[in-house]
Amino acid sequence: MKASRGEKIYDTHEKKSKFVVGAPPGFTMVRITFKAPIAEERLQEIAEYHNVIIEFQTDTIIVIYGDKDNIQESLKEISSFFKEQI
Repeated sequence: MKASRGEKIYDTHEKKSKFVVGAPPGFTMVRITFKAPIAEERLQEIAEYHNVIIEFQTDTIIVIYGDKDNIQESLKEISSFFKEQI
């Protein structure tokens, strides 16, 4: 009813979605945002061990590409970084 009267139903977010252009075909993708910058060397070891590709979009945003199972295993190790930032 409110919409038909031109009233505001809910607030919209100002932040727009960002799609990753050029993602490898056939790969699953995950984007993670950290509160503080993280050392690239720590993540590269995880990437090599779990056979995933980790790309830095910014100092605090990373994108992980790979098979779904490999990404899930790498996220389990990366989750310890979130605990450090609390």
